Amino acid sequence: MNIAFLSTGEGSFLKFIYLNLSLLDRVDKVFLFTDRVCGVYNDLHNKIESKIFLNNSRLEKNDMEFEKSACQWLFDNEVHYVFLSCNKILKYELLNNYGEDNNRMFNCHPSLLPRLKGMNAVHRSFFDGEKYYGASIHRVTREVDGGEVLGSCVIAKRDQKFEEYKHRLFVNQAVLFLDFIYKIS
Repeated sequence: MNIAFLSTGEGSFLKFIYLNLSLLDRVDKVFLFTDRVCGVYNDLHNKIESKIFLNNSRLEKNDMEFEKSACQWLFDNEVHYVFLSCNKILKYELLNNYGEDNNRMFNCHPSLLPRLKGMNAVHRSFFDGEKYYGASIHRVTREVDGGEVLGSCVIAKRDQKFEEYKHRLFVNQAVLFLDFIYKIS
């Protein structure tokens, strides 16, 4: 089974998966693709097959071209599943071929969905007054963070600084992601 990550930042989840590939014995190959030069690309492009589809503007036409080119690359590499580790909303060919009813695209969102959909969920959950926080893995659909939740981790809040809060969430979210990939493989 081949899997790919769409990452647009530091890619800590993909780095965690890469460091634990020995646990994923049914995963044959891991790919990275992105629309920009970013930390994860700089760190991993010599270790896993990677591709940058440069998108020099935020014009809708360029997003369509990015998704079309990336989708063809994924098909050429026989990628079975796509995992999102980015802040990009997909609307075109990638979503149509891997997300929606195809059930081959997943996102690990840093909140207990359906609460706190969208951007800045970590900051919002830190200040929301709830006793628990966590992360959710869901199918990717046209509705942002609205696909069926397939797994989650729940963490009890305690008196802590924001950096510790983020770190506890990251560790739990990374293990959730790894466990989910293991189960679908």
